[in-house]
Amino acid sequence: MRTAEHPSIVSSTDEPSKSAPKRRHSSIDERRVLLCSIASDAHSWNLVYVQLLLEELGYQVNNLGPCTPEALIVDECVRTRPGVLVVSTVNGHGMIEGQPLARALRRHPRLHHLPMVIGGKLGVDGASAPMLQRLIDAGFDAVFDDSRTDLVEFTELVNRLTRPVADAPPGNHRLTPGTTSR
Repeated sequence: MRTAEHPSIVSSTDEPSKSAPKRRHSSIDERRVLLCSIASDAHSWNLVYVQLLLEELGYQVNNLGPCTPEALIVDECVRTRPGVLVVSTVNGHGMIEGQPLARALRRHPRLHHLPMVIGGKLGVDGASAPMLQRLIDAGFDAVFDDSRTDLVEFTELVNRLTRPVADAPPGNHRLTPGTTSR
């Protein structure tokens, strides 16, 4: 749902406490984040940034890198059982390639309840509310458009969907509004 405070963030629910889908399998590693891009996106700086942010928050991140084929994402989600999938894209094709990716993951019997987030430059000319809603309808739990990304909102969502590593090294902690990472 789009809100006046965050018009570029769409969520599949009004209730923040209910944003995490119920999980069927106990083998899911809620501390692990699988990070990837879409198949046509050759950019890596966004992936490095998101990986460093999530690791600073105490998560174990498996970064599949740029130009990630859909089949590899599905296979790695099945193999590693992450607590959340984060798709980051900056080439403007997230809307086009994100929908079939979400549908493929939701169709898989072992991934039906996997929390999924997509964000970045989702359309070459920006992203409209209907475009963002189509990504939610395809299966993403949250969509972050680059026109106004709220870092605190993103980190709070990841914290709700997963748990950070309890024994993370010093300096790894949850960010809260008004704090810095160190």
